[in-house]
Amino acid sequence: EREALALAVADAKRNAEVLATAAGGALGQPRELSMTGTSMPRERMLDANSLAAPLAEAAATYRVGELTFGAGVQATFDLLPGGAAAH
Repeated sequence: EREALALAVADAKRNAEVLATAAGGALGQPRELSMTGTSMPRERMLDANSLAAPLAEAAATYRVGELTFGAGVQATFDLLPGGAAAH
């Protein structure tokens, strides 16, 4: 989850840099960063009906070692005039 968040922040910064350049300016320091959502794998809850499901079906839907995480961020950056990038 943390790696997904770090990738989301880096993507937000790249997008902001494109916008700043297109507007004739440069990207400044971040003012605000917030998580907009994360998604993590969830364990399947079992009830009496699902316990009766065939084992072949369970084997076909379970993949060892595959996990997918997602994250979103909202970022606000300063817009600097005339291409003077902040360090």
